[in-house]
Amino acid sequence: MSFNLTEPSVLRILAPVHKHLDFELILNEEHGPYNHKTLVKARQEDQHSTIFAQLDEGSYHIKVAFMSDAAVLQLPCQTIELEFSVMTVQRALAKAALMKEHHVAGAQRDLSLSELLVQSGKGPLTLYRPSALGWRHIEAGLPPYVNTDELYVEVVRESFEVAEDDDAGLVIEIVSDFLLSGVNLAINNVVTGQVIEDERRDSSGKLIVGHLVPGPYELIVYSHECVTNMDPAHGQAMHSFDLLL
Repeated sequence: MSFNLTEPSVLRILAPVHKHLDFELILNEEHGPYNHKTLVKARQEDQHSTIFAQLDEGSYHIKVAFMSDAAVLQLPCQTIELEFSVMTVQRALAKAALMKEHHVAGAQRDLSLSELLVQSGKGPLTLYRPSALGWRHIEAGLPPYVNTDELYVEVVRESFEVAEDDDAGLVIEIVSDFLLSGVNLAINNVVTGQVIEDERRDSSGKLIVGHLVPGPYELIVYSHECVTNMDPAHGQAMHSFDLLL
């Protein structure tokens, strides 16, 4: 998927966890016909594949690269969902300032699972963490390429346990700006290692588990740092991103 940027912009691309195909997202910078340089790779593992970047004006393309030809041949008809958002840096700065102005009052810097369980029945809880997501400057085509697992930022990790005699399920909804915060939610079964991800649409993610097998779990809320090919000396790029959820 090719696209052109006429001015510096912020973009985010997300692919939900796919149960049958192993693939990665690759963001390339184009330098003429049949000539491109890789900026960043997002390998699918237990979590959503995400690319979060600030890009200078220019031509780019997103590539979906399958890790196994055999898997593609066995399952030739597969659908991969992608969410894509892009905004100029100037508009992103204005939107970030607006979010900060209207949503900081009463927000907490940290949230615990006990607070969520006790307070969420009265209404949603708000977490605001200024400058939570940093950025990393990269040069197109210069290995080693940055993989998004290096950019992982953990926001919340809370442990809980489901007892043998519990018949418990779980419903959690989380709202954050898809482009600027990009927060995702997951439940990790500590014993089996199984990770259950939220289903995200636009700026809302929802995780529903009808029945939790007894045992220890972790609730994980995470996002990613930003990569950029913009020259830091120019002073145009956003140097950090506030996190609001």
